Amino acid sequence: MDFYRIFGTEASLSVPDMKRWSYHGREKSWSERLQGSFLEVEDAKVPFELQVEQFIKVVRGVEEPTCSGEDAVRALIVVDAVKRAMKEGVAIDVSCN
Repeated sequence: MDFYRIFGTEASLSVPDMKRWSYHGREKSWSERLQGSFLEVEDAKVPFELQVEQFIKVVRGVEEPTCSGEDAVRALIVVDAVKRAMKEGVAIDVSCN
């Protein structure tokens, strides 16, 4: 069963079943039926597991980090701003200098 959907202009993807939903060349309309097709995924590892594997490789000096410390801080600033915006009900400025 899917629990997450990513919506696009040409199709949507349900996760984790990896089912693609589209009109498949037909007119996009409420009266048209969507078609679903399953996408094959070669490596079905959990993203967190992939992150931990890459982290271990970085610690061992085998690989370079895929994200700089500066990028990580920027991501945390955005996550904090989203949390504050939800709590306070206002837009939060996240411009970084």
